[in-house]
Amino acid sequence: MENHPLPKIYLLLLVLWPLSCSVLLSTLPVRNIMEARNLKSAQEILDSQHWLLPTLNGKPRIKKPPLPTWAAAASAKISGSNHLFFLRLPNLFMGILFLAAFYLLTQNLFGKQYALLPTLMLLTSAQLLAEIPTARWDLFATALGLAALWATCRCLHHRRSLNPYLPLSILLWTASYLSKGPLAFYLIALPFFSTTLLAQTLLKPSSPPFPALPDLSFQKIFQLLLILTISLGFGNLWWLAIYLQQPNTWKILYADMVSLNQGHAKPVYYYVLRSLALMAPWSPLFLAALFQLRQEIRIVRKFFGKIPTATPSTQSLSIPHWNLLFSITWFLLAFALLSAVPAKKSRYFLSLLPPACLMATFAWQNYRYLLSPLYHYSSSLLYFSLPPLAFYLLWKTGPHWTNLPLPLLWLTALPLFLRKENPLEKTSIALLLTLLLLPQTLQLLPPYQQNKYHQALKLRPLLQHQKIYLLGHASPQLLWALNAYLLPLPSLQQIPTPSPISYLLVEETNHTPLPNFPNLVKIYSFTIHKSHKKLQHWHLYRISPTTPKKKGQKHDHHRKPNQTIPKLHRP
Repeated sequence: MENHPLPKIYLLLLVLWPLSCSVLLSTLPVRNIMEARNLKSAQEILDSQHWLLPTLNGKPRIKKPPLPTWAAAASAKISGSNHLFFLRLPNLFMGILFLAAFYLLTQNLFGKQYALLPTLMLLTSAQLLAEIPTARWDLFATALGLAALWATCRCLHHRRSLNPYLPLSILLWTASYLSKGPLAFYLIALPFFSTTLLAQTLLKPSSPPFPALPDLSFQKIFQLLLILTISLGFGNLWWLAIYLQQPNTWKILYADMVSLNQGHAKPVYYYVLRSLALMAPWSPLFLAALFQLRQEIRIVRKFFGKIPTATPSTQSLSIPHWNLLFSITWFLLAFALLSAVPAKKSRYFLSLLPPACLMATFAWQNYRYLLSPLYHYSSSLLYFSLPPLAFYLLWKTGPHWTNLPLPLLWLTALPLFLRKENPLEKTSIALLLTLLLLPQTLQLLPPYQQNKYHQALKLRPLLQHQKIYLLGHASPQLLWALNAYLLPLPSLQQIPTPSPISYLLVEETNHTPLPNFPNLVKIYSFTIHKSHKKLQHWHLYRISPTTPKKKGQKHDHHRKPNQTIPKLHRP
């Protein structure tokens, strides 16, 4: 591979990408149920100052590890604001850590000349861009797990008595375990070191093309297992501490695991049908790598057929062949392990993005000369169409000063684009500017703009941190929108008299008639669009002391369902 084209431009991308993604942290509404649970638990930590055991609606939240919730709460506490931007800010840091760990790991394994391109592919992958503004557990576990993998490889290579990478690797594996359990151990450590062991049986670790692969001798394998075992022990200390407070912890975890595998069970070929979409926009190169697998295996078999020994010198076989085979083997092992789990979700594919980006990189290495004429014509089309179109859409939604640096950068790069003759360099500049606009342009899409709970958000100033009686089923998104504690009631007759709580939230259903009590005064109604055809109607009542009704006085519990009061004041 040649030297990096335009390293300064690529460096600029690495600097501006977090700034571009940070726009989405505060603009995109909370839609995901997992994010709503995480952020609501973080707010309750700030309210109660009870950090050891997070709660959701006042109940212990044992099913998920606490690190992402702690990070969101700590970010809000340090900043002194509960704004959505600060609650999601740790996710942006995890995205940066994910990219940095992948770059360092690729640089150590394959060399510096192969590290930049797969990192840029990972940086611009659609799934990572979707995970950055969604504060849930997956990005934490994957980013910390990949950083732990890099530290472990460095630790296994370190030959001195004082090994600084040993405590770092244990710390990172423990943090990954406290983010989403053994996810990174299963989908990152197991397939990578299995691939390393397989490569070690075929090649001498000290010979090219894998000089940085850890030599998994018996002593190194014992050291690796010791690191992982200690990390698992430290990670389980939190659940042990919770078990001392909640004796039914293990039963809850087991029931949650069974429910997850039953409720989200998918066929074994689930990811086969979705892998191309999950690799967007690099799906063509990813598919090209899979098509090359048969050819690469045939080349290697032919090569080994001429060598009598089991560990031949690899000088006579080009390095890209071994790089592609290593990355494909790593991906296929992780893919098989992921498909073997009954519960399947698209976001679990995030752990497979690193080897998939390596596959796409080495496939591009083999096809780049064939695609050079295509670069020549597509670069100009890309540069002069997509960035101006994206900027126009952004400006049409409302001029804002944060959008001004983007067209200035486009105009500044124009002379550089026209001066370059290498089609790859011209495509790199065009792709850089397009991808800088991509995160901000995503927020213009209707699925990102729609906030199903915008009517409920109007109640937050009135009900914030208060306890409210609930008659119906409230989703975590509704709990986040109200930022209140909802106490479920089986029926209206269960309300204590006199009631210490002054509000009642009722879900309107066919089998639950609206209350018609003299001490209930309807003050607000709102609708939640659960799906395209399903609506959920809610009504908020104020519980007032029962007093004799004056002559001619009418209660406003007959207010129309969608009628709202003009202003909401705390009583």
